Amino acid sequence: MAKDLRIILLLDCYGAFLTPRQQEMMTHYYSEDLSLGEIAALTGTTRQAVRDSVKRSEQVLNDMEEKLLGLLIFTSDYRKEGESILADYIKHKGKERLIGAYLTQVAYGIFVKEFSMSSLVKKSLKKAYLEKWPVDLICHLALFKELVREKGKSEEILSMERELLKECMDRNMEFAFFHKLSAELLSPYQLDDKTYVEFHGSPKWKVTLFYALDTGLGAEPEYKNEPLYDIYEGIRTKSFTLFYGETLHYYFQSEYKGKIKKTAERTMTMSRVEGAPGSKYQMINQILSARRLDKDAEVAAKLKQYLRQEQYVNEMFVIRKED
Repeated sequence: MAKDLRIILLLDCYGAFLTPRQQEMMTHYYSEDLSLGEIAALTGTTRQAVRDSVKRSEQVLNDMEEKLLGLLIFTSDYRKEGESILADYIKHKGKERLIGAYLTQVAYGIFVKEFSMSSLVKKSLKKAYLEKWPVDLICHLALFKELVREKGKSEEILSMERELLKECMDRNMEFAFFHKLSAELLSPYQLDDKTYVEFHGSPKWKVTLFYALDTGLGAEPEYKNEPLYDIYEGIRTKSFTLFYGETLHYYFQSEYKGKIKKTAERTMTMSRVEGAPGSKYQMINQILSARRLDKDAEVAAKLKQYLRQEQYVNEMFVIRKED
């Protein structure tokens, strides 16, 4: 009978849950590396009885590992020890549903609580997505956010991003990490000109965004405010269209049971020429950028191109008044 060296590690962890007789058999078989026949002669039993005892003990140890993984799920425990158990469980073809449940808990901590993602969890989430495991939406969201960070993306990753973006848009979900996606992916949803602010908190909180836009023209920015609504587990976002040189000043105010908290004021400045190639948004940013650099000839050329495009649009799409 082939020996699974992994059982030695499980024996160290969970050996106390075996009966004294089972511990004796497992010590002879694994720790002392005796054969079934040698153990049978030593303990005064048959070779088949030794084999059955070892197999039952192995099953007990495997079940204990599975129960511990389940316990980690229900206690929302994100310790590294949990990932070690997960890695071993996946390696030995554990149940997809249990793995998915654990990944759901970890993904929640990563996406909502903004914990870091390990390479093991990323690999597992990717496997679950590609093999279409029945996992919760949070697993897809955590994977999506992590994929966006990658550089030099393969066609497979770009395809996954496209699918995951569609899944989010179908659910009317927009998140701050979207701005890291390529304009090619964003433009079909008219998101390539969007910049986001995002707040993480309890879904029970009442959250208000205070913001002021500085256009850079010398006028004193005036603060406005509006309530933000929960889009997923306490995450709230607001999108803005910032043009080149504009600065957004903002802060959040949360209220719960009469207690009010304010975040520090933050700023966001559009200092790059962004937008899908040839889009109106990109052309306006190019004009503004050239203007700030006193490139008059470039401003005139870009403005001429912009007006020509506007003329084409007006001629192609004529709105007729009803009689």
